[in-house]
Amino acid sequence: MTRLVRSAFFWFAALLTLGELAAWRTLPYRLVPTADVAIRNPLKHRGWPEYLDASEGGRPLVVLISNSQGVGAEVDDPHKIYAAALRRHLSAKGYAFENWSMGGLRTTEVELLTLEAARRRAVQVLMILTVNNFDPPARVDLKFPFSDLTLVAGSPAHWTRLSGTRFMARSSFEDLAVAFVELSSSLARSRLAVTDLVAARVPLNAQPLIVGREVRPGPRLDGLRDPDVSMYFPSRDLTEQELGRRRGARRGKVQEWVADQADLRLETFRAVYPGIRARLAESGTSLTWVWNPIAPSAAAGDALAARDRFIEAATTLIEDSGATCHDMTGVIEPEHFETLGHFDEDGHREFAQVLLPVVDAALRGGGRAP
Repeated sequence: MTRLVRSAFFWFAALLTLGELAAWRTLPYRLVPTADVAIRNPLKHRGWPEYLDASEGGRPLVVLISNSQGVGAEVDDPHKIYAAALRRHLSAKGYAFENWSMGGLRTTEVELLTLEAARRRAVQVLMILTVNNFDPPARVDLKFPFSDLTLVAGSPAHWTRLSGTRFMARSSFEDLAVAFVELSSSLARSRLAVTDLVAARVPLNAQPLIVGREVRPGPRLDGLRDPDVSMYFPSRDLTEQELGRRRGARRGKVQEWVADQADLRLETFRAVYPGIRARLAESGTSLTWVWNPIAPSAAAGDALAARDRFIEAATTLIEDSGATCHDMTGVIEPEHFETLGHFDEDGHREFAQVLLPVVDAALRGGGRAP
């Protein structure tokens, strides 16, 4: 015993254990409410493994997968966003409802969330997305997204289904191993928390020196003086593109929405969708697809034509697969938009009224009754 205590291995193991316990106690992620309790993830792009770790509850599960519209961050009271209206409506009918929406949702994250929906055997997935949630093929991997949702790929529960995803085609075994280690170890995951902490305390122009291509969204962007702007991918082309088009896009200001690289994004959709459909069908999960509302002033000319071509081609693929698809790009009144893609409380109420009969019809047609 004395020899063991004197060994370097003993002290290394002891320090590692203490570090693990300290990290577990100090990381903010363990305090994140689960998706069956909260109506949106309060940490926005962090704490996703914990947010998704909801109890089964015994009731059939309906899942919303959407972008910043589903988060509704522009509405201070989360009970007034359309996702909350869906939860109240479905709860009265005996269903569980979870909102898995994230601002700036990327293609890889869409695939990961459908893996989770299949694992949980949800009865219905309501997918409300837009063209720009589908990245050019070169960006569909585990490294591109900003959020820690990518750690979900490290869960062995998903490994049998990873071969059907596009993000694994451009990801390495090392990427998967890193996700597994960070998902399993609080000490390993603390690297992300420390990086966020440091990045939040330095000027924006110094952040790349600390975090590389990642730039923290949220409070650090206050210097842009637009709370609706969030920088998810600081490669220079995307930074200028996103900020240039979103800055000053609040009500009363006209700004053209551009579906950049529409053909590449459609290529990604065509590659990703069959896998999404197959894994959900395998788990008995029905799929309802909605193209989310956009302000009328958001697209004109070539941009409008590009968006419409994408939606038409993607809708054909969805409907040919037997799923239901609804184009709701124009269902919200223009005066209810706070920005080109975000609406106010009245807009959320209006959208909920449009969605409720769609969800009810989907559940009658394919969802398992409670």
